[in-house]
Amino acid sequence: MKFNLLLVMAVISMFVCACGDGNNDPLSDGDAELSDGDNSESENEDTDGDEEEDLAGDSARKSYEPSQETENKAGSIEYLIITNEEMQEAFAPLAAWKAQKGIPSAIKTVEEIYQEYSGIDDAEKVRNYLKDLYAKEDLIWVLLGGHSVTPDADEVSDQNTPLVPHRQFYSKTLIAGMDYDGIIASDLYFSDLDGNWDENGNDVWGEVDDNLDMYTDIFVTRVPVDTAVEATNFVNKVLAYEQNPPEEFATDVLFLSEDTGFFGVDSSMALDPIGRENFPDRFSIRKLYLDPSLYTDAEQNGREPQKEAMNLGYNLYAHFGHGGGRDVGHLREEDVMDLTNDPRNGVMISTACESGAFWRLATCGGDNWLRSPIGGGVAYTGYTNTGIGFPSGMNFIVAFYQLLLDRKNPIVNFGQTYSEARQGYTNDIDMHKEDHPDRWSSLSMVAFGDPEMPIWTYEPKHMTVDHHTWGEVGQNCFEVTAKAGNNSLEYAKVTISDDNTWNLSALTDADGNAEICFEPQTSGKLYLTVTAIHYVPYQAELTIK
Repeated sequence: MKFNLLLVMAVISMFVCACGDGNNDPLSDGDAELSDGDNSESENEDTDGDEEEDLAGDSARKSYEPSQETENKAGSIEYLIITNEEMQEAFAPLAAWKAQKGIPSAIKTVEEIYQEYSGIDDAEKVRNYLKDLYAKEDLIWVLLGGHSVTPDADEVSDQNTPLVPHRQFYSKTLIAGMDYDGIIASDLYFSDLDGNWDENGNDVWGEVDDNLDMYTDIFVTRVPVDTAVEATNFVNKVLAYEQNPPEEFATDVLFLSEDTGFFGVDSSMALDPIGRENFPDRFSIRKLYLDPSLYTDAEQNGREPQKEAMNLGYNLYAHFGHGGGRDVGHLREEDVMDLTNDPRNGVMISTACESGAFWRLATCGGDNWLRSPIGGGVAYTGYTNTGIGFPSGMNFIVAFYQLLLDRKNPIVNFGQTYSEARQGYTNDIDMHKEDHPDRWSSLSMVAFGDPEMPIWTYEPKHMTVDHHTWGEVGQNCFEVTAKAGNNSLEYAKVTISDDNTWNLSALTDADGNAEICFEPQTSGKLYLTVTAIHYVPYQAELTIK
């Protein structure tokens, strides 16, 4: 199997352990003494160190435990980008950043997959590749980097060549007491790896008789871009969001309500309670509602108010309303593409119909949100076909923000929050009923963005990190101490890596300490990255002489 791996096993001997009392220093023989203080570094501003939430969560602890040895994971793949040859280089900086955070990453092109794997069509070839990788590796995150129709096509036809394929399938539901059925598309096909989605063999995918599991095995999102320029724009948005978030942005929220389509009822009646019941007081929620007269703190929604608000830029959006394929809410395609809110690019959770129709339209509202060159957002959820706003769509919005803002163990990675909200807003019985609206909604939902990207939910803090800045060829131990103000920062993830061939990670212990030991064979530059939830990542260069 040919990979364009960004991380491969290094031809060096290395090991990692969390720092204890600091006496186990392989450099104590003086050959490369790092204790004289001349090569130490401490950067970033102090903070108050308040701890509002768990800084790690269960997912971090499952991979890295303080005081336990941590293996070099560069020989495996946790984060994968699937794109085409044209956009491969454009996505490389994103994969490199994940590697620097200690997430073994790779890029695989569809051209390689089509040559190496069999299947009834290209979509099944990609899924068979993912199944193979999932069985052999530690795969968690998958980004599908490409649109699924050619840019000059409005409808699917035999002439369309998807940049990254999709699966179309059949579904039906009851909407307002009327039968509704059709062909829809969803990337859940690449996330739920059980079965083949056509168990009865009639070439109609996704029927109840096909016994879909409908539960996530890997967290899959899509970035429906068409060119390397668009891919680069998206990657830059993600890197800026993660590495250098704007000030006074993380707790800014915009709620958008519209006519539900049922007797003129304002969707704010379902949307507004989310703010009261799920958003802590630290958030500032602006409300653009169909009927603001029902509230003391709401404004009139409409095209101009919505453009004005989105040009200011909010971190989180809750949109219970409509879409027309290329539109989102009141905004037309040209409105979204002309937004100027960069770098205040946020995450929109929407119930808009066909705003995620990447499989049928050359452009749709959700991908315009990501593609907008100097504005828009960094992530979007919507529907690839008709969306069912109530109750399915509304329940999904509630579930998403409940998971994201959970006080004990928040789920902040975009793809995981989306996937678990999609599974959690309903129950297993309804999701497997043939005409239940929750089944239709679960299948037609789509997430646009980076699956691993942590979503900011607090004003980002700055950690203080003390560490050596150089070592010598041969055995080295780098001791790192992370603090939040005057307090030790426990469960911060410390990673040392080179130019995308290896990385070593450990979590800081209760004293904020971690030690990473390795034995480089050549001189050169290394990267130190320290990350923790609610903290701006710390990055520095290390030198091996």
